[in-house]
Amino acid sequence: MKQKTSDLLNVIVDKVLPFGVFVTLDNQRRGYIKRRHMSWAGDIDPRDLVEPGQAIKAMVLETQPGAETMLLSHRDVLPDPWLAFVRDHLPGDTITGTVKTLGPDAGWIQTRPGINGLIPLDELSLEPVEKPDDLVWPGDVIEAVIT
Repeated sequence: MKQKTSDLLNVIVDKVLPFGVFVTLDNQRRGYIKRRHMSWAGDIDPRDLVEPGQAIKAMVLETQPGAETMLLSHRDVLPDPWLAFVRDHLPGDTITGTVKTLGPDAGWIQTRPGINGLIPLDELSLEPVEKPDDLVWPGDVIEAVIT
């Protein structure tokens, strides 16, 4: 049976891999932080965020009785970027973002780490288009209006 808790911990980074980080807690117990739990922008390689020996804070996501390693989150101890975004922006504001991914009928842009927005195909242009990549590609910087 999995148990959830929200204990804030000081941990030391042991090993950094592209998919996550192994850490040691104060009580010498081992922990693991998945890549998506390292930052609000889950697509960042953990090797670009931390290094072995570094002290960071983490929060317990799951513990399992008898398991040697606990699942932790570093992201959950960082400020939520959405709180600042909604404080600073209103519907109708123009923002700049980078196209991250495209689907058959929409595009996703990132305005800052952890803040992604959806632009439906029919709102990408004043003129009709068949697919998003007729107008934009991942990596393009575009302006959008918050609706």
